[in-house]
Amino acid sequence: MADKKRTRLRDFQVALAERLQQATRQPERRSRLAVSVGDRRLLCSLDEVAEVAPVPAVTRVAKTQPWFLGVANVRGTLYAVTDLSRWLGGVATRQDAEARLVILGGDLARHRTALVVGRVLGLRQLEGMEPVSGGLESWATGAWRGADGVLWTELNFHQLLGEPGFLQVAA
Repeated sequence: MADKKRTRLRDFQVALAERLQQATRQPERRSRLAVSVGDRRLLCSLDEVAEVAPVPAVTRVAKTQPWFLGVANVRGTLYAVTDLSRWLGGVATRQDAEARLVILGGDLARHRTALVVGRVLGLRQLEGMEPVSGGLESWATGAWRGADGVLWTELNFHQLLGEPGFLQVAA
């Protein structure tokens, strides 16, 4: 049974990686990685995401903010791990089989930052959504309403890392 779950998880990760690669090869399409963070639905630019992985063991660091989970080793590289839901003022993300680690990439890779999200929902195309104006948080670059009525907020990791306090994890 455990082998079957691992195989399904591996198949899901391979399929997601292939879809991410396809989406980045199609610049005319405005694809975003869709994630669930608490009760929010967020869209992430594929240019800012290096990888999505299951949440590994995280080593706590004493005297840090409650939203800072600690550090994790992902294939030999240490990442600072933040619970994005808690940082946004929500409840702690459940560390279950759906939780994922979103590792920042591109020019943000130097920060060695990873965010825990509740669930990866796949890719969303902005073409099928209606822009929503006003009321954006400082870390957001836009808001969109899907055909199903769901509100999606586009997260800008550059702006998030520029937020006062985000990189200040000491309590």
